[in-house]
Amino acid sequence: MLMFVSFALTGLFLRYLSRNYLKMNQMITGVKSESKVYRSWQKSPFMALYRREFANFVSSYLYMLNSGLGTILIIVLAISLCFMGPDVLFSSIGLRDSREFLPLLLAGCLSISNPAAVSISLEGEEIWLLQTLPVSMRQIMMAKLALTVSLHFVALLLGLPVLTWRFSLGGLQVVDLVLISLAYSLFTALQGLVVNFHYPKFIWDNEMIVIKQSFSTILSGGIGILVLVFPLCLSLLFGMDLEMSLRISALGLLLLAAVLYRHLIKQGYFKEVHG
Repeated sequence: MLMFVSFALTGLFLRYLSRNYLKMNQMITGVKSESKVYRSWQKSPFMALYRREFANFVSSYLYMLNSGLGTILIIVLAISLCFMGPDVLFSSIGLRDSREFLPLLLAGCLSISNPAAVSISLEGEEIWLLQTLPVSMRQIMMAKLALTVSLHFVALLLGLPVLTWRFSLGGLQVVDLVLISLAYSLFTALQGLVVNFHYPKFIWDNEMIVIKQSFSTILSGGIGILVLVFPLCLSLLFGMDLEMSLRISALGLLLLAAVLYRHLIKQGYFKEVHG
């Protein structure tokens, strides 16, 4: 009789445990239940992927510092302008006409902030796990692009009001600044991701090698420098003002960004893991 009661109580306990395991696990660890995670994933796989990319970014100070430096500089510039005049600040770095070079300065900061250029390589040898998720390659790519663009957006959102105020920019100048920054932001993110897609480095012992020394980082950085030098060369060769050459460059970058985007969404799988 005692044995029967013991078996009965054990069975009831196991039955209760099996039914309430997810709730108990959630209470202990603070993690959402599998069903809720699954429902959340079904509702918005893109947001789940984006949160994953953002978590990877903020979990590594090397990744944040090296791939987000330009956005930090924009915010630092805005804060500095709250305490000193633009002429004083820019004369300290050798720029006399600070307003003319402002769009190019912002474009430069955005060009050196490109997490997309290493985001695929940082998946490492577990890149195959990403491809087993019930999401499309397009959603994976869009989440990686969104991280870079959203970082740029936050920096511009915080910096542009201060820049508009301190430089006394007119409506057309603000529109120019926004459109040029948008063009450089989209092109930077897309060219970085395309380069990293075609030249990934999945085998590495230290993430610093991928972030600072990989071929995709160097090539993407070189492209970023070229698109910054181009409007300067255009201005010098054809005698046009820098503002007009930046508008032409921005239009060209938007067209190139559209081409890169179409190329990117056609890709069906990542390259095989290799050094």
